[in-house]
Amino acid sequence: MTERIASLPGDGIGPEVMEQALRVLAELPVDVDVVELPFGGAAIDLTGDPLPEETLAGCRTARAVLLGAVGGPAWDGGAVRPEAGLIRIRRELDVYANLRPAVRGDIDLLIVRELVGGLYYGRRGVLPDGTVFDTCEYHPSQVERIARRAFEIAQTRDIGSSRSTRRTSSTPRGSGGGLSPRSRSTTPTSSCGTRWSTAPVSSS
Repeated sequence: MTERIASLPGDGIGPEVMEQALRVLAELPVDVDVVELPFGGAAIDLTGDPLPEETLAGCRTARAVLLGAVGGPAWDGGAVRPEAGLIRIRRELDVYANLRPAVRGDIDLLIVRELVGGLYYGRRGVLPDGTVFDTCEYHPSQVERIARRAFEIAQTRDIGSSRSTRRTSSTPRGSGGGLSPRSRSTTPTSSCGTRWSTAPVSSS
């Protein structure tokens, strides 16, 4: 059966990266139909919207979405920013987990980053007295879900490797590495065969 893949090249280096990604995809033993859709600054130029409804609908019906990059000097200072499309598509498709591997020498680190909560989606504004606020918000279910995903991934990683350090870390974005007592107490780690431990962290 032919699977539909949505291709969102975006802006800047995005189309160049997408071209190479599609070359790799073409060499794989899969039957796919790739459909290119406007996104980011390119979509603003075409429609005035960084995530047109046509693009969102195409992504919803696709088996997978390949996304390039968004943004660039051409759209700086505009009323609508390309990055707004990226923030919206994450929430609309509930793409909640970003996997960021880092391997060098004896270090093998995988950061599991939460994508649909935090500073990008918190309440913000200006109070009558001129006070500006920009809040970092996570519902307990969001913390539980990203922690569970990190635990599940950690269980699949080869802890018997010869690497001296192999770690999976779950990080709600903008949290400063801290979880509320409620979030820690409600995250069900027992089903993953894992338990909480705490340690000081530094973002510097």
